[in-house]
Amino acid sequence: MAVSLGFIPVLFTLSLLLLLITVPATILWRAIKASRETDERLRRMADRMREKFGEVTPRRLFFGPPQISFKVEGRAAHLEIVDAKRLRLRIEESPGVPLPVMIRSRGWSLFSLRGSMQRIATNDPVIDDTMEIFAGETFAGFLADRFLDGAAGETGRTDLGDSLIVLKSLPGVKGYEFRFAPDVGVGADLRLKTEDLFYRVEELESLIHHLHLLHERFANYDRWEPEASKKDETDKKAPQA
Repeated sequence: MAVSLGFIPVLFTLSLLLLLITVPATILWRAIKASRETDERLRRMADRMREKFGEVTPRRLFFGPPQISFKVEGRAAHLEIVDAKRLRLRIEESPGVPLPVMIRSRGWSLFSLRGSMQRIATNDPVIDDTMEIFAGETFAGFLADRFLDGAAGETGRTDLGDSLIVLKSLPGVKGYEFRFAPDVGVGADLRLKTEDLFYRVEELESLIHHLHLLHERFANYDRWEPEASKKDETDKKAPQA
């Protein structure tokens, strides 16, 4: 019995050494595999983006997620591939919006947005039941009025609703947050349920297009008139028979 017990320290030492070798080796193997998958994802995304955008330049950073810089209709944009389930996008826009605007999917965050941001209702259940829209307090009232202008189906879907519906229906996306801020441009944070956007770059092009349309509306708020108001003005100027 005494002889067999003498093997216990040896077995313990061997087990400890095996653990010290296998655990780091497993971690290293997984890191190498993840790095190769990331490189392949970056290469595939960049190749497909060249079909739609200009000056596509992928970058593998030492710290942080890989990025792809590109141009869309003369505007600089930057895409971060956080992982297979998350993308971040930033588009440089000018002029900037007067006050911040944020649009996010319901369930994006458990916490309600407080402070200087005010929630806006569009009175369109297709939009209000699936997304939340916030804006700076003095800007929120103006945007709310513009949504109300289309409550009867005259302008709302044309001016804002169409873009919002496209954005909330992007394939493979389960959560999103879009930010419009002064001197920052447009930012998008996308949580993915599938890798559609890695294969269907036309959807990324559609995303950028509709974010640009919304940014133009928000930035040119002082020259933004509902279509119904423009039609009334035109009717007034038209010569009477």
